[in-house]
Amino acid sequence: MAFTRLASPSRGVSAVGVALIALAVTTHLGCERDVIPFNRIEEGRKFLDAGRPIQAAKLFEESLGSEEETRSVARSLLLVSYHLALSEVEDIAPERAKYAALRERALAPVRDDPAALQTLTGMLSRHDTAAYGAAALLEEMGADAAPAVVEAYEARPMDRVRLLDILTRMGSAAAPALRGAVEEHDLVAAEQVALVRLLGLVDTPDAHSCLVGLRDGAYAPGVRAEASAALYCTGKRDERDYLIGALDSAFVLERTAAAYAMARDGSFDAVVLIAHLADPSRDVRRHLAQALGSAHGEPSAVAALVRVVREDEQDDVADAAIKALGGHGAAIIDPVLTAVEAEQEWTRRQRLLTALTHAAVRAGFDQDQEFRLYQRHQDPDEHPEVKWIIGRVLKDLEGG
Repeated sequence: MAFTRLASPSRGVSAVGVALIALAVTTHLGCERDVIPFNRIEEGRKFLDAGRPIQAAKLFEESLGSEEETRSVARSLLLVSYHLALSEVEDIAPERAKYAALRERALAPVRDDPAALQTLTGMLSRHDTAAYGAAALLEEMGADAAPAVVEAYEARPMDRVRLLDILTRMGSAAAPALRGAVEEHDLVAAEQVALVRLLGLVDTPDAHSCLVGLRDGAYAPGVRAEASAALYCTGKRDERDYLIGALDSAFVLERTAAAYAMARDGSFDAVVLIAHLADPSRDVRRHLAQALGSAHGEPSAVAALVRVVREDEQDDVADAAIKALGGHGAAIIDPVLTAVEAEQEWTRRQRLLTALTHAAVRAGFDQDQEFRLYQRHQDPDEHPEVKWIIGRVLKDLEGG
């Protein structure tokens, strides 16, 4: 047979030779498999993504000891794993103590490693438990992590909402990094304005001095106005005239900053606010509508807010006006009912009636006003959605 001849010693191949050849082939195949090394970081990420932080931590621990080129990444991922593992074993006292100690031990190396902090900010692009863990850890590290968060804010526009939220939660710990970003980094005006607004929420001498410098320095108008708004809201009342003038600025960022300050402070005259309710910017209109909620019972403010609810095409502006109307209490009942009777579009009638659902408004209804509302509810031509809201108000009035 052919097979017998091939294996036969007469062909010059001994049994020992065959064994050696087989061993060589096996060794060669083993070497081929080792060409692609086991990547503990990637395997650990799989466990982390699957919600198994304890298993992930073991791989990151191994990586930290053996894979030097990815040590910073391993540090940050190990810290996140310990953080999540701690929540997982919350009800098991010995394990809770163990992972609390491990987490605490892993925190310091990450604080001192800019590359590890950068890895943590990079995790924020995702919306999983690891990303929320990274956010909590960055917030906890405060001033040590703030520069990395600001750097990420500058580089990753898609993550800015989450990054700004972390900086807000850091509070005064973020102030030096915010100041450095505004004064030294190459940011466009809108990006600077967002950071200045955060700086305005930080009540420290350092932040205050920075705001004064931004208000008086050679910065974009929006930056100066935002600094002025922040100073005004912290008690610097001589900024008032500047902010009123800013409502007429050609720069939308400047007008927005002024309107934002007016919404936060609530002490500006209604006549000033009403005069600018037709601003082209929805953000400006929204802030001004919100500010009018502080003009308690002022007839001109109520009338202006009713117009906003009826006429503004943007739902968020109308929603701000509805909420502001609620702050005026019983003073809005007759104007709203009159506007409902005059309004042809049912969706806007629906908007108007929503303002009557506020508890402070319902408490002020008299019998005549309740009867007007009841008559509207009985109108056979009224839209079902509008009737539903009226029915809700009437039911609450009966229960009150």
